[in-house]
Amino acid sequence: MATRRARPRYGEVDGGDGLARLRRAEDWLRARREDPTLLVACARLCVGAELYGKARSYLETSLALRPRAETAQLLAHLLERLGDRERALKVLHDGLALATGRRAELPPVRQRRYGTAR
Repeated sequence: MATRRARPRYGEVDGGDGLARLRRAEDWLRARREDPTLLVACARLCVGAELYGKARSYLETSLALRPRAETAQLLAHLLERLGDRERALKVLHDGLALATGRRAELPPVRQRRYGTAR
């Protein structure tokens, strides 16, 4: 059985002038401000144009409008590359909870002291 490859989305395909493509997508965004998919496409185009703060903003807005694990993963990856590892880890945990439908629960973890009797 042949597997069907997903079609690349706008923002994922290298199609020439990235800034022109970003301007076009942002024009569409003016009419569709609350389109989480378009926001992710704009974020991808921003990363390609090295506009990282703008990309972060688009991803955060998209997540606020429609929480999705894939968007959380993209934002976490961007935050990690920007050096904000603590926030990246939180976003990644939130995205994993979205993907699984629940948060993992553990009993409290106590710190052990080496060399002391229990």
